[in-house]
Amino acid sequence: MLRVVIVFSLVLSSITLTPACGHSRGSNATATVELSNATHACYQLANFELCVPHPGRDRVIVARSHMSAEEIKVAVTKFSGVTESNTLPNALGPDTYDVTSLFPSFIASHFNTLANFSGPNCYNTALLATGGLPQEDRRYVSQEEFDLILSQQYEEITPDQAKFGDVLVYDARGSREHVAVYLGQNLIFHKKGVLKGYGYRITAIDNAYEYEPGEWTESPIKMLLLPADNGVIAAPRAYYRLREKSSSMQSNHPVARLIEQSRLDLLEAGPNWRVHKDFGIISEGIYAQIKKYIDGQIFEDPNLKNFLSARLTSLKDQIYLSIDEALFQTPRGMTRRDEIIGEFCFSESSPTLNRLIDGIALSYRPETPLTADDHTKLFQTFSSYDKSRCQLPVLDIVKDYLTK
Repeated sequence: MLRVVIVFSLVLSSITLTPACGHSRGSNATATVELSNATHACYQLANFELCVPHPGRDRVIVARSHMSAEEIKVAVTKFSGVTESNTLPNALGPDTYDVTSLFPSFIASHFNTLANFSGPNCYNTALLATGGLPQEDRRYVSQEEFDLILSQQYEEITPDQAKFGDVLVYDARGSREHVAVYLGQNLIFHKKGVLKGYGYRITAIDNAYEYEPGEWTESPIKMLLLPADNGVIAAPRAYYRLREKSSSMQSNHPVARLIEQSRLDLLEAGPNWRVHKDFGIISEGIYAQIKKYIDGQIFEDPNLKNFLSARLTSLKDQIYLSIDEALFQTPRGMTRRDEIIGEFCFSESSPTLNRLIDGIALSYRPETPLTADDHTKLFQTFSSYDKSRCQLPVLDIVKDYLTK
């Protein structure tokens, strides 16, 4: 996880994504595999040596030992806790075995892959891999949302209780800047950065911030990245385990339905690089207005209010990252900003944006959905604002329209 500070004023709110913490390669195991410092990082565990290919290479997790395939299977499954596999590891050469399938499914399927869009970060990775979020919920998760999920669904355990599959929080009493999945025996599984160039990796627990051979470099946007604070690695850590009877926060509240629909739309649009078209540049301002609306409302359940506000922060920041990446981190975006803003401010033909407007209206007037004619009139009002600035008081416009 690297801290990312991105300044993009005038259009999208300037934000600081402090904790930033796919393009997928298929497994290409062959009959033999050569292990060297140039190709793999190897870690000596209790009964075998675990070797993981450097970034950009294959996705085969290798165990090296003089033990038989059956003995390696027992040793690796004892380490990983995976018991459902009925197959023996494939021999790759003398004393080397492909043990990828003997790891939990999320780790096995994501190791050494890249998300093809910026957003999924260390918090998201740890929650997905340990069951705190649905497997398909790959997106930016804010520290605010992470902390709430951690408090609701996980319990803190002592370091001596920690085992494979627990959540490790670095600098637990301070910045909580980075989190990972603890694998035991001095290893972690994590995603170092929020940007799409950082992949899902297995590394040593004390080397979470170190550059790995073949890893994506920050150029050409190095100026946007601040160096990681290695003091975080040395700071006190905490471990958490998913509760056996944990449950996510669900509600039929109109705002909850709006946010859930937005989450689903974003999961579809983000990986397909359509956020700027489906949501429009207008959307980040809309989410900021919804957050302000939530913060000013009285909820019967304060926990629900906090959860909705936290999730909205995550979605808002994911929208920011997606739009900035697609439109403004490009040669055209750096020279023709105003033209792009006007082009992608909003599209009245976007089903996603129309669903968002519907959700806002139902938050004010739950009993009566908007009609097609209502949408036409609202977008006519939107069009009266300066698209080159794309700063519209959408919630006020919708509220005024409903109270006429």
